[in-house]
Amino acid sequence: MTLIEFYDKTKLENIAGALLLRADKLIFIGDNQKAITKSIPVYQNLLEKRNINTEICYKTVNKNNLSVIVEQLSLIVEENDDCVFDLTGGEDLYLVALGILMEKYPDRIQCHRFNFKNSTITDCDADGNVAKAELFDISIEENILLYGGRITFDENSVSFVFDNDFNLDVEKIWTISKEDQKRWNSASGTIGDILKLCNKSSGLDVRFEKVLAENEIKRTGNNYGLNDYFLKRLEENELIHSLALGDEISFSFKNESVKNALSTPGKMLEIAVASKLAALTDDEGKKFYNDVKVGVLIDWDNTETDEAPTLNEIDVLAMKDAIPVFISCKSGLFDNDELYKLKTVASRFGDDYAKCVLVATSMERMECKEKFIRNRADDMKIRIIDDFDTMDESKITRVLKSLYCN
Repeated sequence: MTLIEFYDKTKLENIAGALLLRADKLIFIGDNQKAITKSIPVYQNLLEKRNINTEICYKTVNKNNLSVIVEQLSLIVEENDDCVFDLTGGEDLYLVALGILMEKYPDRIQCHRFNFKNSTITDCDADGNVAKAELFDISIEENILLYGGRITFDENSVSFVFDNDFNLDVEKIWTISKEDQKRWNSASGTIGDILKLCNKSSGLDVRFEKVLAENEIKRTGNNYGLNDYFLKRLEENELIHSLALGDEISFSFKNESVKNALSTPGKMLEIAVASKLAALTDDEGKKFYNDVKVGVLIDWDNTETDEAPTLNEIDVLAMKDAIPVFISCKSGLFDNDELYKLKTVASRFGDDYAKCVLVATSMERMECKEKFIRNRADDMKIRIIDDFDTMDESKITRVLKSLYCN
């Protein structure tokens, strides 16, 4: 199969056909040679990671000269068998020229268009034949790579695997944290400080003298916020075990994931949102979102030699097939700058297909700013979910399943 793509500024539209159809050859048609040649190595890399052996080439064609377009497309059809044209992107005259070709070569070409919201292919030549497609499930890493960036890490990066066991643990932690979010942040911050400061803490086991820990933490400018009630609640929920209280406190975390979740202040809302997204399934029991990550640190340029890279961290990033959902989580006060940050990164790494969501739990405390932020978010097509911490599970499921199509 030879796939012909009309090169478009929207990266997903350029590569979707090759990912779905696994064509033998991919030919880009466009008039911006510089942009096409710059993109080809990125697309080639992405295909190779999928073990798709597609030859990629291009032909520059004046987008304003219909006769030349028809001539060049005719040569491609005559020189290649089994030609499939993708109409998802491209300039108007290219599409007009293709209409002429469909009449000229009715038996030599097929045409289709992708619908990324439901991962279907629409027949555009009215012959009833549509090329067979593979499952279209782009990962978060692939999506960032597609737009010329890469996922990177720093000393604060923590990776979570949202399997069934961890999702159950997150639900327990989330329930405890909602009892008093301010105290929760203080307690989890103290656990994090203890892990850094106490030499006797290693692996999953923690042991420290309370007075010494309090003094060490105060020296760093933080407050000690770990009380016996909080630790007992964690033990009751089997998040820690072997708890011993007194002048010396000791306990063991259930596992590394629970340890990271309990010792990362200000991240519980993000972890809870990501966990619920990862746990969603469709009617057939398959994962609804094919990839979900917390704290995705994005380097805008896919190079490790940049001494001053442009970096942005997205609280939660999820993929529904080929649609990226960028989520900012705010459990405290914030201003409209957060909207611009979210929209800027989403537009850069998702074009018009990216969805933007703001999950907040304290908007009622923002008083006069609340209406302004809501209006600005609406203008920027950013969806606000402001009652995530009080929703029942059925509403959470319904809302989260709608994020990719808002």
